[in-house]
Amino acid sequence: MRNSKHDKKSFWKDKKNIAIIILSFLLLILLISFSDEDTSKLRNEINTLEAQVNSLNQEVEAKNSDDAGKIEELEWQVQDKETYIKNLETQINTLNEENSNLNIKVTELEEKNENIQAKQTVSTSNSKTQTTQTAQATVSATQVPSDSSYTVYVTNTGDKYHKDGCRYLKSSKIAKDKNSAIKQGYTACRVCNP
Repeated sequence: MRNSKHDKKSFWKDKKNIAIIILSFLLLILLISFSDEDTSKLRNEINTLEAQVNSLNQEVEAKNSDDAGKIEELEWQVQDKETYIKNLETQINTLNEENSNLNIKVTELEEKNENIQAKQTVSTSNSKTQTTQTAQATVSATQVPSDSSYTVYVTNTGDKYHKDGCRYLKSSKIAKDKNSAIKQGYTACRVCNP
């Protein structure tokens, strides 16, 4: 036992041992204080980063909310446009059907018109022949003086001669000498009295 006490006293009397103990103690204090500073710095950085993350999350949520509203509005607009396009397609189909029906009617009317014109041509040529014969007989019976001749106008299909400006000259207008027109069987128009 004595040796153990002596060893203890000699341990404390040795300056190296005391220096080692003091240095160890200081080192321990330094380690504790150093890690507290680092820990507080890290905690501050973590808090700052958490605040930034929260702020970014809030911005993202706000943008997502805005974007969701915009997307919903755009979807409604797309639906409206699709409905509008479908309505236009329906109208186009209806108009195409009506156009087809009208083309058929036009073709039928053109055929009827050609038939009527053919009948009129036959009728007009028969009428001109009769009128020409009657006019020639009238002209022969009453000689028209040559000095009373002037320019009159006839049409492609009519059997009357007209003054310039007569309403019946809208479709065609052929200039002739009055005496020549009478000789060809044309008679005076009762509207313009040439």
